[in-house]
Amino acid sequence: MAKRIAAALCTLCWVFFGYVGYVGFYLEGRRGVPGSGRWEFFIAVPTAMALLGVALVVVSKKAPILSEVVLGIQIVAILSWMFMAGGGI
Repeated sequence: MAKRIAAALCTLCWVFFGYVGYVGFYLEGRRGVPGSGRWEFFIAVPTAMALLGVALVVVSKKAPILSEVVLGIQIVAILSWMFMAGGGI
């Protein structure tokens, strides 16, 4: 149960990051933005990771070892993405 909650929280984080990227680039309408790299970093990566998180929540009961591995990858990915997005690296 705790793994499913952690997976759901990771998924919600990625959905939030994707939403913020969408709002920041498309709804503000800055000229020249998004470039292809920025679009991939702020919209495509969070969306793909959110879909992976949904899949993790679905299969976590049937494949517990796989879910632990994917959850660990997601946690590392969230932290590294936050450092890069915030300018910490």
